[in-house]
Amino acid sequence: MRYLTSTGLIAAYWSHQPVSVYQQALLLDYGGQIERITELSITINGAKYLRSTCAFSLR
Repeated sequence: MRYLTSTGLIAAYWSHQPVSVYQQALLLDYGGQIERITELSITINGAKYLRSTCAFSLR
């Protein structure tokens, strides 16, 4: 599985591609479309995920 880099996250945000959320290589949430990106977190479906502890991949 390939996790998204910062550039990949921005591309997924602008293209409205759904992403899944992983923590310690385990699926944490099937996720959805990215609503907001900050330096510290990614917001998906109203839930914030810390970029330092989570990984994201395209669904």
